[in-house]
Amino acid sequence: MDDFFERHKAKQRALLDRLSKAPPAEIVGVVDALGAGGSLSQGDTLWTLRFRCVAWRVASGPLCERALNVLGRMTKDDLNAMKSVARPHAIIRFQARLDESCQAEPHALWVNSVGHAEDDVELNAFLAKYLEPVTLDDSVLGTFTLDRRFGCWTAEIDWLGAITSLRVEPRDESKPEHALRVAREFWESQTEWTRKTIDLAVAKLLNLKNEEWLAEAETPATAADFHQRLTLESLSVRPDGSFEFIYDDGNLFWGHAIVVKGTSTGGLSSATLAG
Repeated sequence: MDDFFERHKAKQRALLDRLSKAPPAEIVGVVDALGAGGSLSQGDTLWTLRFRCVAWRVASGPLCERALNVLGRMTKDDLNAMKSVARPHAIIRFQARLDESCQAEPHALWVNSVGHAEDDVELNAFLAKYLEPVTLDDSVLGTFTLDRRFGCWTAEIDWLGAITSLRVEPRDESKPEHALRVAREFWESQTEWTRKTIDLAVAKLLNLKNEEWLAEAETPATAADFHQRLTLESLSVRPDGSFEFIYDDGNLFWGHAIVVKGTSTGGLSSATLAG
């Protein structure tokens, strides 16, 4: 794990070094649905700013709808100020060092904020279209709505007689077909997957419940209590077959969710508390 983080930090340093040598440009763009965020690495004194523009251009050049990843290095106070500028769906103007050589997505190193550009006619037209709801109808699972914040599709489905949230997370939000096929496989075996996931929750959490989570005068829980009290709140699936069942605990753990993970090919891997 330490090697992974070290490799990640090295790649980040190399990217920032490359961007620092790129030519400066004035950019105007539409911030994506997440807005600006930041992180602080262990032992570092400066925060790393991150946000994406879903449409942008250099000065008065042609509009580009290829996502632009913007990074920056700054103090926490400057980061907080940037969060108020690069809000979700804001149209902003800023100075940055632009590198379009990356095959996946172009990158830019933030230099300075110029301000908002709400009067930009072309970008306002793009934003209006971008904010229109995008839906997808599946003959088995029903109607999905695109959640642009996370690039996933969500729907409300009937799972053993109760309404449950289904989240399909394709690698590319525009190509959800394979992830939908995986979701259908789960839906067609609801009883089996419910039994298997709650059985794992029993195996991993029953002793914990009875040793550390019994209220005063509460009778020790049984496997049957888990099966009777757990209700599925949401299910997330991905094209590789990995999944996440999130159960309401029926107050077994005083309101904490129970999360069961695994893959459709490798089976169940974990059952933990969350929230």
